[in-house]
Amino acid sequence: MMNRADSVVQEEVNRRQVRKGRSKCSSSASNKVKNKKRRTNTSVTNTNTTLPCWEAQQKVEEEMDKEIQANPFKRRICRIFSTSKLNNGSISFEDFLDMFSAFSEAAPADVKAEYAFRILDFNDNGTIDRSDLIKFLTLITGNEVHKILNETEMGIIIDMIMEDIDMDGDERINLSEFHHIASKMPDFAR
Repeated sequence: MMNRADSVVQEEVNRRQVRKGRSKCSSSASNKVKNKKRRTNTSVTNTNTTLPCWEAQQKVEEEMDKEIQANPFKRRICRIFSTSKLNNGSISFEDFLDMFSAFSEAAPADVKAEYAFRILDFNDNGTIDRSDLIKFLTLITGNEVHKILNETEMGIIIDMIMEDIDMDGDERINLSEFHHIASKMPDFAR
């Protein structure tokens, strides 16, 4: 059974195939289309259309539920899935498909956990530390604009997170510790 993201991607592939003169897109044809996509540094590309990342992101936002539109991590997500050498968050069509595949219902929980870990590792140092948790809390609370939490409250929350997840007490959450806590959350795998 396909979820909303899978069906959006399949509809887009089918639409593009019809535009090319093909009436249906089998899974082998879909793989051929995916393999023929050219990667560029600044846009989502196929053989007919080139979209700048912001237009691709806008298209995704239009197609997805309001939940993704309000996602405070959408720029970080684009950056994580981008294979662009410019490191500016631009995504190719293949990157776009990879992103939806990783977050689909069919994706294994460990794959979802690894991508979630990378999204939360804002400073890209291979661990989630206090600075990453400050950025995380700021994004999910809108603290940059609304000042919902003061520094003391933020510190208390971060201390509680570290106490629950940081098993080795080094003030950093590594991938193994993140997998461990993610495995205890039944909603995480959905």
